[in-house]
Amino acid sequence: MRNLDLKNIYQSINTRNLVLSFPILILIVKHWASAVTILAFILSVAFIVKNVNSVKTLFESPNSTKLKLVCLMLASPFLAVSLGQIFRLEFSPREFDAPLRIALCIPVFLAVASGWLREGESNSSITELWMTRSIPAALIVTLVFCTVAPFYWGSDRLATYFVDPLTLGAVCLLFSILTLAPYIIFKFKSSVHAVIVFAVFIVGIYLSIMSGSRTGWASLPLLSICAVFYYFKPKYGVFKSLVGLICFFVGGAYAIALLAPTFTAHITLGAHEFVDYNWNSINPVASVSDRISMYRMGIIYFLKQPLSGWGQLGWMKVMDMPEIMVFASEQTRIWPKAGFHNEIITSAVRSGIWGLCSSVMQFVVPFYFAVAYARKTVDSVRLIAIFVFAYTFHSLIFGLTTEITGLVFLASFFGLTQALCLGELIYTESRTCR
Repeated sequence: MRNLDLKNIYQSINTRNLVLSFPILILIVKHWASAVTILAFILSVAFIVKNVNSVKTLFESPNSTKLKLVCLMLASPFLAVSLGQIFRLEFSPREFDAPLRIALCIPVFLAVASGWLREGESNSSITELWMTRSIPAALIVTLVFCTVAPFYWGSDRLATYFVDPLTLGAVCLLFSILTLAPYIIFKFKSSVHAVIVFAVFIVGIYLSIMSGSRTGWASLPLLSICAVFYYFKPKYGVFKSLVGLICFFVGGAYAIALLAPTFTAHITLGAHEFVDYNWNSINPVASVSDRISMYRMGIIYFLKQPLSGWGQLGWMKVMDMPEIMVFASEQTRIWPKAGFHNEIITSAVRSGIWGLCSSVMQFVVPFYFAVAYARKTVDSVRLIAIFVFAYTFHSLIFGLTTEITGLVFLASFFGLTQALCLGELIYTESRTCR
C-alpha cells in the first residue's frame, strides 16, 4: 500500500472548496462543524510544515504582535480551563472538549495569514465568498431542510435534530445580516440581484422568527445604527440616513407584528418579565426572570471562588446559600447545570478569572481588528473588517443570553470563523495596503 505523507494528503483535498462549504451544512449536518475544523487543522499543519519559512517570516513582520494576540485569544479558552483545574487540584477531560476545538484553529489562522487558501486561485477572499455565496446558500438549504423534515421543540419552536431553537434563531439571524453586509461596499449587479439578496435576507429572518427565540435580535437594530454612521451618513447626510433608518425600523416592526403575532407576543412577554422582576424575593418560573436570577447566581459564585472557578457543577455544593435562596427557587438554582445562559458569566463561574479574561478576549480582540481595518481604503480589506465586526457584535449579543465557547458545535463554528477571517484580514491587508 502506498504511504501518504503530509504533502500527498494536502494535495489530495481541495481545501478551499471544503472551507467554502463550511457554513452551508452547519445547521443541518451533525458534527459537520467539528469535522471541518479538525480537517482544516490537519491540512493547515501540512501547509505550515511545507511552508515553514513563510510562517516564520510572519513573526518577523510588523504584524508579529497581532499574530501573537490572535493566537493567545484562540488558546485562551483551553488555558483558562487548564488554570482553573490546576487551582482546584482536579482534572476533568470533558471540560477541554469545546476549548480544544478553538485551540485547533491556531494553525488555521497562521496558515491563512501566510496565504493558505489563496494559492493559485482568484483574488476573492474566502470571507467575501462566504458572504456572497456560501451564507446565502446556507439559508436556502436550511429552509429546504426545515420544510422537508421539520423538527420542533414543543409545539411551535422550529429547530433541527441537533440544533436547539436558541442557536438556530441566532445563527439564521446572523446569516441574514451577513447576507446584506457586503452591499455596504459593493453595488448590486442588477435589480434582480437586489431582489434575490433581500429575499434570502427575509428567509433568514423567517427561520429566526419560526424558532421562537429572542436570542440575538437586539443586534439587528444596533448594527443598523452602526451601518448608518459608518456608510450612509457620509454618503447621504444625517437627515436622509436617519429617515431611512426610522423607516426600516418602523416597517420591519410592523411587518413582524403583522406576519408573526406569536413572535411579537413572545417579545412583549419578555419585556414584561424584565420590568416585573423582583430583586428581593423569589420570582415565578419564566424565561427572562430565570435568566436574571441565573446571572445573579453566577456573579455570586464567581466572587466566592474567583481564582479556581467551580468547574462544570462544583457550584452546586453552595447553591443553597441564603443570599441565593432569597431570589431563586429550587428549580431556578438547579437550571444552570447546562450553563448560566451567558457566555461570559458561564466561563467565569467554571474557570474563574481565567475564564472571564478568555471570554472577554473573544470579543475585544476581533473588535480591535475590525475597527482598525475598517478605516482602510481598500474595499477587500474593509469588507472582511465589516464581516468581523458584524459577526463579533452579533456573537456578543447572542452570548448575553446563552453559551458559545462551552458548546462543541458552536465552539468549532466560532473558532474556525475567527481564525479564517482574522487570518485573511492580515494577509489581505499586507498585500494591498502597503
